Amino acid sequence: MRIPEELLRACMEVAPAVLLAMLGGMVRMMQNPKAFSWCWFFGGLLMSAFVGILVFLLIADAEAISPNFRAAVCGVSGYSSAQILGLLEKKVLRAVAERGK
Repeated sequence: MRIPEELLRACMEVAPAVLLAMLGGMVRMMQNPKAFSWCWFFGGLLMSAFVGILVFLLIADAEAISPNFRAAVCGVSGYSSAQILGLLEKKVLRAVAERGK
């Protein structure tokens, strides 16, 4: 399956800005726990959809996408996953500490 060159070029031009905006939004939401529910829901939905599209493009036409771009996508995904796991760990440790009192 061959993806049109214009679509790949447009995605590669827009993708870094979108990924950085989502990463910044996720870090900001972690700093403000009151905005947890809806922000996390829509942010996670958007992130999942966008990463799914990127993965589809990487699988469908891997030779057309630069290795640096692939590394950037993996790095941002890994960093955001680490941030989410860190937040969950803090919440679990806080709940365990409160139960122990």
